[in-house]
Amino acid sequence: MTVSACMAAPPPTSNGPCQSSITERPPQPTYVQCCGQVTIGLKSLDGSGRRRLGRGGCASGRCPNCRPALVLEDRDRIRGAVARFPGFYCAAFFTMAPKTSGSVLEAYDDLPSSWDRLRKRIGRRWGSSKYVTVLEQQGSWMPHLNVLLRNEALFTLCGTPDGQKACERELRDQASQVGFGYRAEIGRVRNMERLIQYYLKKWNEQVPVDAPHQTPFIRSSPHFLAPRARINPYASGKVLTKEEAATWERPCQAPQASVNREGATA
Repeated sequence: MTVSACMAAPPPTSNGPCQSSITERPPQPTYVQCCGQVTIGLKSLDGSGRRRLGRGGCASGRCPNCRPALVLEDRDRIRGAVARFPGFYCAAFFTMAPKTSGSVLEAYDDLPSSWDRLRKRIGRRWGSSKYVTVLEQQGSWMPHLNVLLRNEALFTLCGTPDGQKACERELRDQASQVGFGYRAEIGRVRNMERLIQYYLKKWNEQVPVDAPHQTPFIRSSPHFLAPRARINPYASGKVLTKEEAATWERPCQAPQASVNREGATA
């Protein structure tokens, strides 16, 4: 199977002998459990200085209420990055395999260091790259990494079928040596908009709920993706009056989800 003309091919989700299992899922973070149950003060953005009370969201990718707004914001961030750095894009994916990673939680723990080592090898072999990685959870619960790479040497090499096959063989060898399974595909991006929609659709529908807390679902090379906005333009919520807020039940006070330097949200 080869990478399609517009996007990386999704991994299989069969229940074969390599199907992994989870004996204990990590508990849901407190800030997700308390999403929408915290009353916060909202300052008007029209310069009038007016303040109202409203619901406080957790702004976490794990939260089904907050995730759609984050997905839309990430769509705009990737579009903006591609517009600032046009051309030479390839789509690739790498999968953590049960045979090489052991349990699912071990695979999630190993994934960041495996990708860091692989991107350094790619840099030494084909030059520095700008990238965006989108984490996805397969049907077997093992993590799967979708990668959008901007690398002129890889883009040129993938211009012919023989060059693409040679590049895939070398990437498989390199990926298997740093902890990934022996499965990797790469190809030129011919329809960027469809690829972005595909990546974010996978993140929205197959969110890695079994990843350890504070695991970033989307990462990028430094200064590639713009940082997240302090106020998500796609977030919506009911604005409460003081009378409504006085009767609002607040069973817990939840902290906001953390956002790191690269704009990744756990």
